[in-house]
Amino acid sequence: MSPKLIFSRFACVYQPCEAMGRLKILKFRIKIDMVESTLLSAMARLRIALRTLEADLGMGDLSPAELDALAATVQLLEEKEHFKAADLANHPLLDQISRASKYRVIQSLETRGLLTTVQHNGRKRYVLSAVQA
Repeated sequence: MSPKLIFSRFACVYQPCEAMGRLKILKFRIKIDMVESTLLSAMARLRIALRTLEADLGMGDLSPAELDALAATVQLLEEKEHFKAADLANHPLLDQISRASKYRVIQSLETRGLLTTVQHNGRKRYVLSAVQA
């Protein structure tokens, strides 16, 4: 008989062993579903913690695109003093939204007072606004 795969609580590859009248286990490993369940549980806890933190910081009413743009802004400002709108629009966190929406999100963050424009060599650049206590 050929080896068979059993899916129960654990995944086993077994081969019937007629001489002993029982199964001979060839391979044994934790079922993928159990690992995925653990990862999904961790992801759920992380998302809940993130949403709680966002609410505590007064960002509960920001859209997902605005939150991504804000996170991208923080990352850009870790590298330089100010940035161009194009730098933010080209950030990987904003890959999933259209070009026009990227610039609307930047405008929205500026309107909400989260971004401030500054002049650098006669060009418009962005920085985070001072955090309100």
